[in-house]
Amino acid sequence: MIRHLKFIFVWISLMPQLTDSGNVTWNEPTPVKTTSNPAEVLPPGIVHVYEGSSATLNWSYSLSLGLGLGGFLRFSNVGIVDIYSDGSAGPVIDSFQKRFIVTSILGRISLSISAVTLADDKANGEFSCSLIDNNRDTWKRAIQVQVLVPTNISGFNGSTTVLEGNNLQLTCVAVGRPEPNITWTKEETGNQGNTDVLSKGKVLTITKISRNDSGTFNCTAYNGFGKAESQTVYVKVTYPAKILPSKFKAEYIVGLNESVTLNCTAEGKPRPTYAWTPCGSGQVCDKSTLDLLNVCNDVNYTCEVANRHGNDSKTANVYIGGEVINTTVILKSESCKDGLNKSSVEEAFKKELKNVFADKYGYEGVQSISVGCEIKTVDLALKFNSTTKEKNVITTLINATVMQGNKLGEFSVSGIKRKTCPPNVPVTSPPPTDSSSEDEPKSLNRGENHYQSGHVLSFCYCDGIIRGSVQASMKSTTYKVTIYLQENEIRSTECECPRGGSKCSHAVALFLHGYHNLSRTDIECQWKKQKASEVVKTVEDLYPPKETKVLKRKTTDEDREWLRNKLKRYGEFTGMLWLLSPEPDKENRLPISTVEEIILSREFVESGLDTNFLLEKLKVSEQQVKSVCEITKEQRECGEWHVVRKGRLTASNFGPVLEAKRVTPSLIKRVLGEYDISRVQAVRWGVVNEKEGIKAFTKLTMKVVKDCGLWLHKSGVLGASPDGLVDDNAIIEVKCPYTHRNSTIEEAVKDPKFCLVKRDAGYCLKQSHHYWHQVQGQLFITGKQICYFVVWTTMQTVVLAIQKDCTWEPNLLSLQEFYTIHMIPALVDGGL
Repeated sequence: MIRHLKFIFVWISLMPQLTDSGNVTWNEPTPVKTTSNPAEVLPPGIVHVYEGSSATLNWSYSLSLGLGLGGFLRFSNVGIVDIYSDGSAGPVIDSFQKRFIVTSILGRISLSISAVTLADDKANGEFSCSLIDNNRDTWKRAIQVQVLVPTNISGFNGSTTVLEGNNLQLTCVAVGRPEPNITWTKEETGNQGNTDVLSKGKVLTITKISRNDSGTFNCTAYNGFGKAESQTVYVKVTYPAKILPSKFKAEYIVGLNESVTLNCTAEGKPRPTYAWTPCGSGQVCDKSTLDLLNVCNDVNYTCEVANRHGNDSKTANVYIGGEVINTTVILKSESCKDGLNKSSVEEAFKKELKNVFADKYGYEGVQSISVGCEIKTVDLALKFNSTTKEKNVITTLINATVMQGNKLGEFSVSGIKRKTCPPNVPVTSPPPTDSSSEDEPKSLNRGENHYQSGHVLSFCYCDGIIRGSVQASMKSTTYKVTIYLQENEIRSTECECPRGGSKCSHAVALFLHGYHNLSRTDIECQWKKQKASEVVKTVEDLYPPKETKVLKRKTTDEDREWLRNKLKRYGEFTGMLWLLSPEPDKENRLPISTVEEIILSREFVESGLDTNFLLEKLKVSEQQVKSVCEITKEQRECGEWHVVRKGRLTASNFGPVLEAKRVTPSLIKRVLGEYDISRVQAVRWGVVNEKEGIKAFTKLTMKVVKDCGLWLHKSGVLGASPDGLVDDNAIIEVKCPYTHRNSTIEEAVKDPKFCLVKRDAGYCLKQSHHYWHQVQGQLFITGKQICYFVVWTTMQTVVLAIQKDCTWEPNLLSLQEFYTIHMIPALVDGGL
């Protein structure tokens, strides 16, 4: 019995002692939680913060049994700081001291992070606060930090071109934390702001794209925080040229000697070109319409349209016809010998024609008839109730006479003729007027100056067309000009100059010459003029100049003075002295002397043609540079621009000089401007489309381009003419490559000779290309920091922002050395 009681006693002593368990209430982080079980895992608080910004983590608590043994803060399993029993915090451990600050009082602990990094993200661990109460229970609450990175879209092209029927794939690369969701939308045509969702994901694929898919596509990336990021790309769908059948008329019926306009409306991207065949002299056959004046015969014209993706053609048939058809029946002589009077002939013809045209073409009868018995003809005007082709009427009459044995009723017929046009009626039309000439008042002023300066070298008027040749303002180049008149008004003009058309000042000069010098005889009685039986010879033809040895240098004032004194000795020659009088000087706005003036000056001759003297005279001040730039800002349209450039080395030739392996005579001629490149097709293309490139740049960047003239280097021997100024510290240079004028830049860079090369997601200017030296030269001479290099084609425009390269600067000394060693001797020897 006693042993049994002992066993029970031991069993009771092993039972755990029950204590008064406590609880904790966590007011922060949210959500507020109260628990009486220390082992319970409470939901963590969530804090969102952007990378690099500061954050504060707060723990606010209430312990029923009080903070007995203190506590601690940890990140993952790494301790940050200890909390004492009075609620205060100890020192932060060394590895966290730079970014973490802990403040603590009884019931509240705060952890401040000065710059949040990705290492603090919840993916790497969580921040926890552990508290130990008087009962030695540990209560824990965690906070997770979600590090955010703003959404950003990179590597996105602003536009792309694709051929209809091909597949299109657009890629939108977006980064952010958390990873953003990407949505593709397309703006509805004509209703900007409203969009349709097309796809989700970074890649948008459109199979067998059609022209209706052209438009603006939006890539929107959003990760749930901050603002959504959006970028757009414009998709241009190209397709082959094709004539629209619904708008093409294959048959025209026009009255004799009347005019008609043929229409050929086509679609296609790029915009198709037009070609009408046949094309008569003076006709404009490269438009969608073709004007035919005074049509006299049935003709066929074929319209062909084409672009780089394909071509199409259709033929338009033009017939003479109308509701009244005029024709002449030629009778044999016996008809008049039979004594038939005209009235009986007329009645007989009307009766017979009614049978011939019965139920044909809506024949109504003879509108008029005229019998010429002496010349054995019957002129008929046949009336129909609808427009009828003349050839059908003539064919019907011929068939009727053949079936009756060359007779028409009781009359023997020897032939049937159609009515023809009056003689000497032109059947072609001049080109249409370019109305944009009204917007070119400068051309009128320049044209008047050309005329008054005697630049019109030849003039001819014939059949409403004025032709002649006009000399360019600052060059020896001569341009052929044609002016088409209609009813004493200008219909259109043509000129060989780069500008061409009705905007051309040379056409204005030729017209003014005709207005002041053309007599009434030239117009009204020109048909009476007799052609000269022999060509009138000029004085030069009668007395050709003797061959003389050309001086190696230009004549000077001393040479002219010597000749004047020589002639004075002979009285019979004094009447010729007026020829030696110098022309009155034009108003000189330039603040500097030209290279030619310095070389021909007395001082330079007296210096013994000293190179150092010339170089010293060519130096310019900063104020002179600004003045020259302001005066010459019209560039090609400004005479002073050509004068100042003459004899100087300009930026467009920096590349050929610096890249030349040896100095050749052709290189010297090139830099001296001895080659006339104004008629080179590539040069003309670049000049004409330079403004288009600037317009495209303005549209893409929203930046304003200001006019800019010729900038001179302080040495005075180097110059540069950028295409414009942008902002306060940038210039613009536009290139319009003729070879790749109808290509995209992506297609053009496949050509190893092209100026650009593709790098990563963009394009770069080749530093081995001549354009690189031109751009850097312009930057150093103008003192600007950035050059917006614009490459424009009919398909695409690319803009590069090229920074000034300090490593290029030594080339300025090389260029000045080239000028001194090679250009000055050529200039002194008559290179100007």
